[in-house]
Amino acid sequence: MKYYMVLVLLFLSSGVYADDVLDGHEAYYRNKDFPKAALLYEKACNSGSALGCRRLAEMYEDGKGVKQDYVKAASLYEKGCNGNHAIGCWALGLMYEDGQGVKKDYVKALELFKKACDMKEERGCEEYTATLNKAFGQ
Repeated sequence: MKYYMVLVLLFLSSGVYADDVLDGHEAYYRNKDFPKAALLYEKACNSGSALGCRRLAEMYEDGKGVKQDYVKAASLYEKGCNGNHAIGCWALGLMYEDGQGVKKDYVKALELFKKACDMKEERGCEEYTATLNKAFGQ
């Protein structure tokens, strides 16, 4: 039931690319057709869907349906973050914190966690606080 509610909300709140994201979710979650999901998320991302970019980034980070590529994942998370997708900002922050696909940069990670937190992404707030504590030894 929760799966269908997410799909309905996504459909109602998205623009032209909603069908591609919905079809991508269907391919990914229901059919486990990861290559097809990647193509659909890529189409959505190229059409301006921050969610499509973030989902495709996860696939590149995990190597599901595409060859694992942390640099590509970081680039796609950035595109999602620039489209105000909070989870994309949080995930990109993690990559900067770990130096995965990007040069390790705690200041940039902190900025991204704060941006995610400002968009009400709880994990962004948690990472922001944790990173500050690490930086100041608390």
